[in-house]
Order: sequence, then structure tokens, then C-alpha cells
Amino acid sequence: MALARHLSLRFLCLVFICLVIASCASINLSDYSFPDDPPPFLIDKSIAVLPFQGSVPPLAPAGEWFTYNLAKAGNLNILSPSQVELFFHDRNKSASLTWESSLEAAAIGRELDSQLVFLGKLSSEKNTMSWNAVCEVTLVDSFSGEILGHYKGVDMIMDYLDPVKYYMRAVNKAAYEIIGAKKKPSS
Repeated sequence: MALARHLSLRFLCLVFICLVIASCASINLSDYSFPDDPPPFLIDKSIAVLPFQGSVPPLAPAGEWFTYNLAKAGNLNILSPSQVELFFHDRNKSASLTWESSLEAAAIGRELDSQLVFLGKLSSEKNTMSWNAVCEVTLVDSFSGEILGHYKGVDMIMDYLDPVKYYMRAVNKAAYEIIGAKKKPSS
């Protein structure tokens, strides 16, 4: 019982962190047009978002934020990274949440009874003048291990003392690419 309460508190803390970061990292939704329906490749599928990997923070909030933005597509059956962690923690298998290949990710997806798995990675890349926050997301079929799509969100880091919001905006951009949100032309 104490473990369940601890995990519930952890989930609530992650949600709180996501909301705080969202207030800093939000993209103006009125700048985007969203489709009426989810993308056809996501309809009627069970989806798991694995905990994000990478070399930069904020990995845990980024996965939850990605799930939240993906859910804007409509009625989707999505397991968030914290739910995935809970599933494996309850089975004493938290070490098996790491993945190096699409086949390993597919095996995790099968164990979760998910048809599709999203793998996320946060990193930085240098361009000629500055650094960019990068969110790369790969969609994998859980049954075959086949990579169905690769999406990338990039945002230029403008404040090196507080780069988190730029990583979260890169996460937004990757999720919006997947669900088909389009930036409205500026007038």
C-alpha cells in the first residue's frame, strides 16, 4: 500500500513538473491548426510511450509532455512513461525499460500488450551559430519491430542558463508533427 502511495505521489510530482514546464515552454496553440481526427495509423491502436532517453534533462517530464501533446489528437489509447514504469515496477522489471534497438523496444511493447511504441530521445546539436534542443521520436510496431516513422522536433536554445523550455518546445514540435498539426501561415 505504501509503495502504491509513493508511486502515486511520484506520478503527481511528474504531472506538476510538466505543468510548470508547460507554462514556460508553451507554443501558442492559436498558431496551429489541428486535424479533426487522429492520424489513421494511430486509430484503434494501443500505444505505449517509453521513458525518454538521452544525454540532457528533462527526460521524465519530456516523456509525459510528449504523451500529453500526442493526446491532443483525440481519443487515443496511450500508456504514458510513468504508467509504463509503474507496470514494470509492479513486476520488479524496471531494468528492462532500457532499449538499444527497435526489436528491444518492440519486446517491451509486447509485454505491455501495446501495438505501437514511441521511443523518445533528447539531445543537443550544434549548428553554425548556436545550440539546438532536439527531440527525436521513433514509432515502432510492437509485433514486427519495424520502424514505422521517425519524427524530429528542433528548437534553438536562446537561454543557456535555462534550456529546459527549449527541449520541451522541441518535444511539442515532434508530437505536433505526428498528429498532423500545422503551423498557420503568418499574416
